[in-house]
Amino acid sequence: MSTDVLTMRDIDKAFNGNPVLRHAGFTLRKGECHALMGENGAGKSTLMKILTGVYQRDAGTVQIDGTDVSFAAPRDAEAAGIAMIFQEFSLIPTLTVAQNIFLGHEPKRGNNIFIRDAEMIRRAHDILQEFGENIDPRARVEDLSVGAKQMVEIAKALSKNARIIVMDEPTASLSESEVETLFRLVNQLKTQGISIVYISHRMAEIYQICDRITAMRDGRDMLTANTSDVTMEELIRAMLGSDSTAALDWIARDVDMTAAPVLEVENLRVNGYVEDVSFAVRPGEILGLAGLTGSGRTEIVEAIFGIRQFDGGSVRIDGPP
Repeated sequence: MSTDVLTMRDIDKAFNGNPVLRHAGFTLRKGECHALMGENGAGKSTLMKILTGVYQRDAGTVQIDGTDVSFAAPRDAEAAGIAMIFQEFSLIPTLTVAQNIFLGHEPKRGNNIFIRDAEMIRRAHDILQEFGENIDPRARVEDLSVGAKQMVEIAKALSKNARIIVMDEPTASLSESEVETLFRLVNQLKTQGISIVYISHRMAEIYQICDRITAMRDGRDMLTANTSDVTMEELIRAMLGSDSTAALDWIARDVDMTAAPVLEVENLRVNGYVEDVSFAVRPGEILGLAGLTGSGRTEIVEAIFGIRQFDGGSVRIDGPP
């Protein structure tokens, strides 16, 4: 029989009189990965920030293991075993892996004055080894890959004995191999009885890693079901209020494609990242750059903007380079 470790019922939240959550609900079982989905503005992050003590609810109840709780601050939620890993990492780049993992709760000696560095490194090593990561606890975070930083964030949560971990768009910046590593770790955490709230817009991931799905729309929970029992079409309808074909219809815009370009990129080359890329943008046009992580999209924009020097080709604004 499934055990609910978290129950949120009839949660209301408004900002300056504007309702963001309307009687929203969410349940989480022990050892499950539960997807929380919805469009931007559906209320997902607000609901989770109430859970983690960042916001205070206006109405409703939150229960952990059947007991009513109310967190006045994130530290209260941490003490209850709840951690949130945001899309933007909360790591300090110039500190080591071990220092980041134990930041704010370092092992100390001498009347709690001196940090026990050797013990901190050993404990960080043990946590990382527990889920098969060979990350040097003495390495500086700024020298790590994005995937390794994600693992350090999770290790940081585990160092505080978290049993509920909220992951907000955890694969947004990960490569395919790093995503596989994350999924392996999520499955390992589940076997240890740790529960995961998984926020993502990526449908394929949800069906690959999550046990249940809750879809939100306009501040309400519209659907909660086992992942195996809900089709992608049903999920999209719950999130959008319409089917996927209507949501993805292309809408014509009034753009003069014969007009002179305002931006022209010709044969752009950034060594190691971009090779022979060309495109033009006309007045009033929206041009999308699509591709997988590492395909060069960011480097193209950085080169155009001057953050990164390009090694060949040209960029023209209204004609002149």
